[in-house]
Order: sequence, then structure tokens, then C-alpha cells
Amino acid sequence: MKSSIASRTFLFVGVLFQVVLFSSCGNSGGDDLKAKELELKEKELALKEKELNGGSPAATDQASSSNTAASVFTPNAIVTGNSVILRADHSTTANKVTSMKKNDGLIILDEFIPDGNYGEAILTQKTDFYSDYNGVFVFSLPRGKAVMVEGRSDGNRYDISYQDAKSKSRGYAKITPELLEFISGKAWYHVRLADGTIGWVFSEFVQRM
Repeated sequence: MKSSIASRTFLFVGVLFQVVLFSSCGNSGGDDLKAKELELKEKELALKEKELNGGSPAATDQASSSNTAASVFTPNAIVTGNSVILRADHSTTANKVTSMKKNDGLIILDEFIPDGNYGEAILTQKTDFYSDYNGVFVFSLPRGKAVMVEGRSDGNRYDISYQDAKSKSRGYAKITPELLEFISGKAWYHVRLADGTIGWVFSEFVQRM
């Protein structure tokens, strides 16, 4: 490596000397020829200077290739549902980061398995919600939505609730146990998306590859 740098430096000095020599040794009969030779030597000097400063096309292409390789995204899992929410933490009450589509690729970074959490559950079918448990209709939620389990009030049914993120209105419903899938004991995955976004997603909506 040192000998290569030394040889380049010697070549640089040699070309520079030739440029100075040609510029000082002109005569009236060969001015045009001397000028052309001087121009060529100056171009050669500029190219050699660029090489000595590490600006060769090969080095630029190599750096570009390395950057491309570093940015390759290799998912190890896919999303299995539509409009699956990526959250800021491993809870259905955590803030929404973004939504994901079915078959979106992601990289699982870590996982968390909650213990004794029976306050959150996933709907297993479309459910209507009301202004209170015996009130007027407010909205419906599709299968797969996460809801809060408020308690068990009348024998075989659970009281559940959900707050709509856009309207901020809260709906309530009574539902039988087979229509709920409790989150307790089920993993949450800490994941990274193709655009670099990081967050938590419930494992029921993810399939490892």
C-alpha cells in the first residue's frame, strides 16, 4: 500500500515538472504545438490528481454497491390480516403507529408474552356496539379487532368496550365467551417494517417464514 502511494506521488510530481518545463520553454516558431502539448499534460495531471485523492470511478461504484447491499430488507414473517395495527407498545391500549396490509413483510426483533392479562381480547366475529350496554347503536367492529373486557355482569356474557380513534366515541356490548379470544398468554412481536418503522403487533396476525 505504501509503495503504491509513493509511486503515485512520484508520477504526480513528474507530470507537474513536465507542465512547468513546457510552459517555460516555448519559442515563437512552435507556440501552437507547445500550447497543445501543455493542455494535454494539464489534463493528464488533473486525472492523476483525482486518482491520488481517491476519486476513481471504480471506488465510487464499489461504495454505491456496498450501500445497496446494506439497505436490503429480508423479512422473516408476514402479516396475515388486513388493516392490522402496529402499536407503540405491547398492548391494545397503546398508541397506533401505523396500519399494515395482508402479506406485508416484516422482521421480528423480539417478543413479549403478557401474564395474567384478561382485560384485553380479540373479536372472533363482527360485533355491534351501543352508547351504553342497553343504549342506541353506535358502530360495528369486524372480526379481529381488539377490545377491552370490562367484566362479567350477567352470567355467561362479558361486558366489552371500544373507543373509536377518529370520532372518539366509545361503544359498549355484551358478548359470549366463544366470541372472544383473550390475549393473556399470547405473544406480541416487536417488529421492523420495510420502511424502517418499528413497533409492536399481536402475534395472532403474524406468520413466521
